Amino acid sequence: PFTISSSFFLITESHGLERRAEPVAVTASFYANELDDPAALVLLDEDDEPASTQISDIVRSPSTGSRTRESIHCRIHFLADVPAHGRKKYRLESGTNKKEPEPEETSGSPEGSSPDITTRGAPLTEGLYVQGEGLSLNLRNRYLSVSLDPATGQIFHFRNELAGVTLDSPRTDNWDPDYFDPNRGWAKPFDWHAQPKVTFERGPIFFQLYRSGMLREFPEITLHVTYRLYAGAPYLWIRTIVEINEDVPLACL
Repeated sequence: PFTISSSFFLITESHGLERRAEPVAVTASFYANELDDPAALVLLDEDDEPASTQISDIVRSPSTGSRTRESIHCRIHFLADVPAHGRKKYRLESGTNKKEPEPEETSGSPEGSSPDITTRGAPLTEGLYVQGEGLSLNLRNRYLSVSLDPATGQIFHFRNELAGVTLDSPRTDNWDPDYFDPNRGWAKPFDWHAQPKVTFERGPIFFQLYRSGMLREFPEITLHVTYRLYAGAPYLWIRTIVEINEDVPLACL
């Protein structure tokens, strides 16, 4: 773990592309007696200007005796402007005046989750909008607009705003992964109802929806799907994890 008084890191652009509001995430680890709350971290650029950050994935590792000390690990997300083949230095340090807003999270079935995570059209941060209730959400930044199916949370409508192009397969824009067994039929995420775990995370850098559960036709399988829309990125970040908990007959996955 780094000494929390100050830690430097360098971002390098290696593909010859000018980066504007490019999402960046770094992992930070520190001892609990040095800084108990990651929300007190401050990120400064090379001009000593504070950068807006969003902190996620906070994990506390307990002490295992005299050889190790209690430590805290987290991911720090921010947006960076870096010229093509350029570099930019950042400094992470503790601060007493900074307090991150708590992420708004709810969990449970889609019917009972998120009484109102909407901002009624107001931006979470410059250029990032979230509207709706439960899983019936509309997400938007200057590049993309994404509507989610109110019953399942899968992508219902996807549009590239700058190109003026819309994917025209409502509910099936995000089809995979799907499962097939001749005795059970097909199971697809766009028909994924009653997920036991649904969480939302919102902040100045991104909005995230995470869903986890089994598809009713295949109780041996747990599916995890994450959608993340950044304030300044021309893409929707998607992560899908398929967990095979026990042997299951499948013709395809």
